Amino acid sequence: MKKYNHAWVIFVSILLGSCESNQNQIQENVSQLANECVQGVINHTIIPTYDSMTIESERLALLLAEFKANPTQQKLDSIRLQWKLIRETWELSEGFLFGPVATENIDPRLDTWPINIQDLENLLQKQTVFSQTDLNQFEDGLKGFHPLEYLLWGKDGNKSVSQFDSIQINLMIALSNDIAGLSRSCSFQWNTSFANEFQLNSKEAMLEIIGAMQGICSEVAEGKLGEPFELKNAQLEESPFSKNSLEDFKNNMISVRNVYHASFVGDGKGVADFVKFFNLSLHNKIELQLKLSLQALDAINVPFGDAIHQQPVAVKNAIDQIAALSEILETELLPLVQDRL
Repeated sequence: MKKYNHAWVIFVSILLGSCESNQNQIQENVSQLANECVQGVINHTIIPTYDSMTIESERLALLLAEFKANPTQQKLDSIRLQWKLIRETWELSEGFLFGPVATENIDPRLDTWPINIQDLENLLQKQTVFSQTDLNQFEDGLKGFHPLEYLLWGKDGNKSVSQFDSIQINLMIALSNDIAGLSRSCSFQWNTSFANEFQLNSKEAMLEIIGAMQGICSEVAEGKLGEPFELKNAQLEESPFSKNSLEDFKNNMISVRNVYHASFVGDGKGVADFVKFFNLSLHNKIELQLKLSLQALDAINVPFGDAIHQQPVAVKNAIDQIAALSEILETELLPLVQDRL
């Protein structure tokens, strides 16, 4: 019978136990890092973005009430600028379209495109006042940003003060109040119960965050840019009445950057900190592709509806750069998190 050295057996047992302990400690440290990154995205990006959108949308409702009492060009200019400020904050939220904005169908209620202009005009012929109950019964294409955009700028983007009547203003006020209410709902739920629920499982939360980043890149490349470009159809352009489409697209990319770095208000630990810890080369690759995507959009210097005909090379480059970022997030960043958590 083979004899064993009891001292050697004890040593090996201690060594294996030590390795297992070290492995457990490493996993705890990785989980802690992931949890800090999730908290950073929540506290520095998601909640402040929705809080800001709430403030901006409530300001719009006040401006419209003042416009109704005394419509002037100066007040109209202020309202149009305020619409763009809210629109900017909304587009900065599209890098994290999960949570209440998804489960309560808030996204389509705010941002369905295209709208049916004829249905909107018919509505203005049928009603003179518009309650919240009325808006709740409207189809998504008759509420949110784009009907309000159409009413503010007109089909050709040059609507004058004299072209507004009390019925249109009533509907604009109702639409702005609805946007404010939906913004408050997102803000309230993230500030109360949802943030706590979301960070209970840091792996699932990280995967949700990265999936949302990749999702908006794909949507911008294939839908917002790609579809109007491929079909050469400017009527598919998002935010056409205000000529704000390119700003929408840029803010979507900035939203991805904000999530990656946990920025918007201050800087916390974000997805970037997790990536840098495990793969600095991948981090640098993502940073470069974010930069190239924004630079490609900046190179388009005419309204997007015109650019699809006048600057096809620049538009195609923007599509390609954002699609490349989407692929990196899906095929390299997502597997990294799946493997390490």
